[in-house]
Amino acid sequence: ATSQSFLKSTMPRLSPRNILFASSSFLLGAWAFKKVNEVSGPAFEPIIAACSDSSIPIEDFASQTGYHAYEPKVGFGAFNMLVCLITQFLLELRQTPPAGVLGWGGVILSSLPYIVMCTIEGGRAGAKGPIRYPIVFGLLNQLFGVSVMCPLLWIPSYIFGKGNRDSTVSIYRSCCSVFFFLPILVLSMIVFVADTGKYLWMLSAGILGGPGLTLLSALLWVDKPPSTEDTKAVLSRLKATYYAYVVSAIIGWVGWMILVFIAYENYGTSTTGMLSNLWNDVWINAGPSVAFMTIDTIVLYLAVVWCTAYIGGYSAGIKSLLLGPIFGPASCSLVLADLELKSLDMIHVSAKEEKKLS
Repeated sequence: ATSQSFLKSTMPRLSPRNILFASSSFLLGAWAFKKVNEVSGPAFEPIIAACSDSSIPIEDFASQTGYHAYEPKVGFGAFNMLVCLITQFLLELRQTPPAGVLGWGGVILSSLPYIVMCTIEGGRAGAKGPIRYPIVFGLLNQLFGVSVMCPLLWIPSYIFGKGNRDSTVSIYRSCCSVFFFLPILVLSMIVFVADTGKYLWMLSAGILGGPGLTLLSALLWVDKPPSTEDTKAVLSRLKATYYAYVVSAIIGWVGWMILVFIAYENYGTSTTGMLSNLWNDVWINAGPSVAFMTIDTIVLYLAVVWCTAYIGGYSAGIKSLLLGPIFGPASCSLVLADLELKSLDMIHVSAKEEKKLS
């Protein structure tokens, strides 16, 4: 009886659809892991060696290695090497305009719907497994890259451990899903605007490369699952989730317009010529950091589209792709917001029917 109950509970999660979406996502992540190591591995090896050399005093790091100084305090000891590496990584992006800002900007914009999605879905009733531990995923993202970990582990973990989509999360969690990406946006702007010789730049680059931003997810430890299920409370929570996606969509669209403007300013107004010159800069003739970010941007966007298709059906995925040229990665936020809006409409209809019956 116990084995039959176990099989009954696990079989729906092992459906052909789940296996298709999870396995294809995993393969995309595995390909991204292989590719980013091919394009950046050889170039990063001497930097990693220098950053890992404990015999070099921190205050003499720049003079002895020729690399940019870094702020070890934001690495909390265990992540000092990563902070050092990302500081050099961001410096190369900063020194490679406009490809550097376009690549980094693409990843950041693709991350907005992903951050909201991770925060929301990890808090739904019935959610199980790794998706309930955003700090773990955040640290893995820092170590291996978000374009690797999202399709390789998070999406399969979500597919086989997702909670009830009809359940709602607390308003606090929805607000956190927006708050988590705001520091990333501010720090990214500083990295591409501030003087690289100033401490502000070094500190901002270090925070982006360290575990501090990931540890913000500890704020979710005080989140309490919703205890009231009356219609008014459910509607309020659904609206909060809807607005979280809307905010990420608005910010993402503004960011996309900025990147499009930068591209046209630097590569001309001819769409064909612009795309050709852009591709040469971000891939064909790109340095290791820019090429890394190009892979990150494309893979992360496709992964979020794929997850959107899983949540809302193939039509949701297709809609995200069709809206992509206009809204960029914010298209996924728009589609996910629309799914929450449909849930709101269904509850409104149910509430009206209940009133008629009473």
